[in-house]
Amino acid sequence: MIVIGSELMTVLAAKINRYRGCWVTPKLPAEPAVFSQRLYYSLQVWQQQGIKVVWLTIPSYLSSLIAIAVKQGFDFHHVSHTDGKSLVLTRRLQTDAVIPEFANHRIGVGGIVFNNSGQVLTVVEKHDMQRRPGHFKFPGGAVDRHEMLRDAVVREVYEETGIRGKFNGIVGFRHYHKGQFGTSDFYFLCHLTALSTAIAPCPEEIGIAQWMHVDDYLTTESVIGFNKAMLKAALSKQYLTTTEVEMIVSISPEEYEVFL
Repeated sequence: MIVIGSELMTVLAAKINRYRGCWVTPKLPAEPAVFSQRLYYSLQVWQQQGIKVVWLTIPSYLSSLIAIAVKQGFDFHHVSHTDGKSLVLTRRLQTDAVIPEFANHRIGVGGIVFNNSGQVLTVVEKHDMQRRPGHFKFPGGAVDRHEMLRDAVVREVYEETGIRGKFNGIVGFRHYHKGQFGTSDFYFLCHLTALSTAIAPCPEEIGIAQWMHVDDYLTTESVIGFNKAMLKAALSKQYLTTTEVEMIVSISPEEYEVFL
């Protein structure tokens, strides 16, 4: 500890991980001048201790501290997933230190839902009604944070069409490099069995929701080839199913899913 002016200088509270990365506790000094001095002092101490990277989380209510951190060499990294209201910044203290890139993929799911009459559930999104009214696809959408794929597709199918379904497995997926917000995108097509038949389309998202005979879907010219290929694969029932596999001891079965 040192004294600068009338202020007692202490290192900012932080945790050191096994990679010699230093995660600063978000409870920062609210006074900009005090924060600036303590951050400067802390960086000197951490450098002497051989810390490679400093991770600094600044909550939105302390946003006035961001400019100070940037002036002291910090770069933006990502917005915290914990609350969506904190900015995470990083600074290398060793030039060869590796800073992992933030999450660079989004995940979507689509449900290929069959009823007992040999029909498949299809939708035309509301925004396609004028430009592509025959663009029949499968209901689905984005997977929420910490949501399992099997739960996400059941939820999305119900939200868009009112149809409740039973998840059977993953038919296939595509990987696309021009996704939302500049990310890459995984889209998983899943096989579901309908548990209800009365359709109640979401008025905000869906223009048309209907059951179609499989043959009609496969011969409709406006249906894209990818969806037809996935439907044919789903008909074969050769999909990846949820499988119980022992993982790392410290990981709860509620935190992962395995398909084989």
